[in-house]
Amino acid sequence: MTGTLTPAEWALLADTPLAVAAAVALAEPGGAQRETAALLDAWRNGAELFPNSVVVQHLVRDYDPAEREPTDTSGARGLPPTPRRVEAEAVELCRRTVQLLEQRVQSAELEAYQRFVLHIAARVAQADRDGGAFGVGGVAVSLDERSVLRAIRVALEYTPPGLRI
Repeated sequence: MTGTLTPAEWALLADTPLAVAAAVALAEPGGAQRETAALLDAWRNGAELFPNSVVVQHLVRDYDPAEREPTDTSGARGLPPTPRRVEAEAVELCRRTVQLLEQRVQSAELEAYQRFVLHIAARVAQADRDGGAFGVGGVAVSLDERSVLRAIRVALEYTPPGLRI
């Protein structure tokens, strides 16, 4: 299966969860260290969570975010990153990866990849409590983070079982 995708396609599959994590992290200021740690932990847990996915196993093994330089997939080169631009890029990358995987892999692989990306996004969103004072109170996932998570889920064309809309 890994031989059916080009290096550029693998880079796209690896960059998409990173762009998604950045979009979620930028939705609310603060917590960068915790969010980065959550991203790395969630990425590495992918091997355990999706043991039957060749795509996820390959990404976890060969594209660890801590050990690689990101590929510039931005359509807005040269423009300063803003939360809206990063979110728009993440949404576009999600759409491109779904389109690619729909054409190249079985549906179980596509679903595993969708769940992997959403797993990373959720872990980053939950990494830092917003609101409250001195670590007390606040919410685990802010409304802005929820909005980004919803946009990512829609772009991935994935609805988790049991989700009521």
